[in-house]
Amino acid sequence: MNFFNLENSYNKIDFINYLNDTLLPDFKLDERLIGLDGNSLFTRMTHLGYSTDGEISIFEAVCTKKDICKRIAITQNAFRVLRQHGISNALIAFTYGTKQWRLSLLTSKLELKDGKIISKYLQSAISRDYTKTK
Repeated sequence: MNFFNLENSYNKIDFINYLNDTLLPDFKLDERLIGLDGNSLFTRMTHLGYSTDGEISIFEAVCTKKDICKRIAITQNAFRVLRQHGISNALIAFTYGTKQWRLSLLTSKLELKDGKIISKYLQSAISRDYTKTK
């Protein structure tokens, strides 16, 4: 079993290995950039993969350091991006460079109404900041 120390600086390779080896054994790597609009708080968002058993997609979202305190706005932005791509459940590693990052589980119920995807239910179930203090 691969141990993943959440207090370490964020490292995408270590995170993917932890997902694959421990957290989501059926994790399938499917790394691709996600298109963002001009209003996004993210400088980059990457779909890392998915788990069929867990019914969840895994993402990495890179934010600027100036937005580090905008936790609610960042979460709202993430829900908006997920809705635009028709994704209901996601585990997202929000990173502000490599020293500070947070991991959040976002769930929603999406419905199609009048040809548009709408969010019926939104929840940010887990949110935890991880900061390397050294």
